Amino acid sequence: MLKRENATRLEMGPPRGKICVFGSISVTLVLKPACLDACLCPCFGQFVLNRSQQMPSLSLRINLDPEGRLGPGKVDLLENIAAFGSISAAARGMDMSYKRAWDLVEEMNRLFPAPLVAAKTGGKKGGGAELTPAGLSVVTRFRAIERAALAVAEPHLAALQKDISGD
Repeated sequence: MLKRENATRLEMGPPRGKICVFGSISVTLVLKPACLDACLCPCFGQFVLNRSQQMPSLSLRINLDPEGRLGPGKVDLLENIAAFGSISAAARGMDMSYKRAWDLVEEMNRLFPAPLVAAKTGGKKGGGAELTPAGLSVVTRFRAIERAALAVAEPHLAALQKDISGD
């Protein structure tokens, strides 16, 4: 149980912070505490975090069109597919249902002109999946954008951390 004087309440709501629009691609940076898994307060429907546990972090989401976004979860899924060679193994590794993983893969494949994941039909030796050159490119570009955004934001995150901790 957290002491009231050491707690901060964070309203849950839509991410804010759109910083750039490049043609039909917009980039949204979401500032969130790294320990967002803390606890959901049933009384207030809000996260209650201990101030000493808070650590600002940056999460990048790229809005590709009104219906499609690319964020860290989808990129993690792509990286796990590359690592495990299988959509189902990638899903298991992320505690996600196979159906959810497959739906996300299909969505990503529709968003880009070339598919990001190539699935092989199952059989005696099993199926499998691998990233296409387009998939590898998307992962590489997303991680590069993420690193660049973090490099620019680091001094501001450190200052925000001082504000949060009261130093």
